[in-house]
Amino acid sequence: ALRQLADREAERQTQLVASGLAAARDQDRATAEGRSRKASVESLSLATSRLEREQLKAESERQTLIQQLRVEITRLQGELLSLGKTADRQQYEVVRRQIRAPENGRLGEVTILRPGSFVDEGSRFAVLIPRGGTGATAAGPLLMLTE
Repeated sequence: ALRQLADREAERQTQLVASGLAAARDQDRATAEGRSRKASVESLSLATSRLEREQLKAESERQTLIQQLRVEITRLQGELLSLGKTADRQQYEVVRRQIRAPENGRLGEVTILRPGSFVDEGSRFAVLIPRGGTGATAAGPLLMLTE
């Protein structure tokens, strides 16, 4: 719009100078002003297109980052699930290897084991004397004793 206005004004000045109603100096001034406005319009047009390209690039980069973050979230959720299952298995193994007396009582005969020794499942390593007086053998799964 500004470019067209400057073109029309320069054309009017040319007509006025040709008919003798305006000085050539006014025509030169109008022509220079028209060129200046055209340059401003072109500069603004280039700046606008540059900003549009930069905005499209930034939006594309944001979308790429969002997609990468979604992939990372999915990976971490899978890893968390896997670690939870591993923790459950480890907890099961700990409970499975605990040695518990079948009832209350006192230990009678006890096998002396060193720290780090293994006890196979079903091995007899202690005799439990229940409060009633009869004996029960304590046996457990594979176990490593520690201090």
